[in-house]
Amino acid sequence: MANTLTSLTTAVALIAGSSVAALGSGTEAQREACTPDAFRLCTSAMPDEGRVENCLRSAGPRLSRACYDVFFPQIEHDQAQMMRGQAPSRERMKPSAADRMQTPSMPQMPPAAGDDD
Repeated sequence: MANTLTSLTTAVALIAGSSVAALGSGTEAQREACTPDAFRLCTSAMPDEGRVENCLRSAGPRLSRACYDVFFPQIEHDQAQMMRGQAPSRERMKPSAADRMQTPSMPQMPPAAGDDD
């Protein structure tokens, strides 16, 4: 039993270390926002940083709101709304250019619970 517990603890520590390394190219805030999503959606891609990033990016609307904003900043959401003839939403602050990764466009994420868009 103790041997199984030790093995499990070691495995969790290795996975945790892998996810942090996999998100290592982002800022601390980006890693904090996306680490839970990496564990939830992209464990098969760990510890390859590029594969984890691609997995998270391709997850799109399945990402948490915080991680979604890392990959698809508010400005892209605003541009999509303007193209549909709607005024941009200002409910969330845009991350600064230094705090976000440059990514290609992605389909708009559905509004978060409680949004009246």
